[in-house]
Amino acid sequence: MPWIIDKDYLPEPGAKEGTNANAVGVAGPHDYRGDGSELKVRFRMYDSDGVLYYEGRAHAASFEPLDHFGKPNAGCTTIKYLRPADKHARGPEIAARLDLLIGRVMTPAGADALPGFSRQLYELAQQLRLDWREL
Repeated sequence: MPWIIDKDYLPEPGAKEGTNANAVGVAGPHDYRGDGSELKVRFRMYDSDGVLYYEGRAHAASFEPLDHFGKPNAGCTTIKYLRPADKHARGPEIAARLDLLIGRVMTPAGADALPGFSRQLYELAQQLRLDWREL
C-alpha cells in the first residue's frame, strides 16, 4: 500500500526534505512512483512515550508506514488513522457547540465567562483528538 509523509514533527535543523533527517516527502514502498495526490487516508506515528513524529497519508489503513519507515527510522511504535466518518458525523454537533460558546463570550455579560471559556474549548479539542484511532 502506498503512503507518504507530509509532516515531520522532529526534523533535524537544516536537514533536506525527503531524507531520514527530515521525512517530508518520504514515500513508500520503494517502487511507489506517485505524487501522493491519490492518498486520502491520514495517519500519525508516535513513539512509545506518545511523542508524535510523523503525519502522512496512505491508500488504506495498514501497518506499512510504521513497519517500513516509522519504526526503523525513529523508533515509532504506534500508528493512528483518522476516522473520517466519525469526524464528519460529529462535526456539526461540535461546530454548533463552538458557535454557542463563542456567542456567549461575545456579549457584554460574556466577559465574566472567559475563565470557563478556555476549559470548554479544551474539552472540545479533546473530543476532536478522539478522531484518531490506533490500528
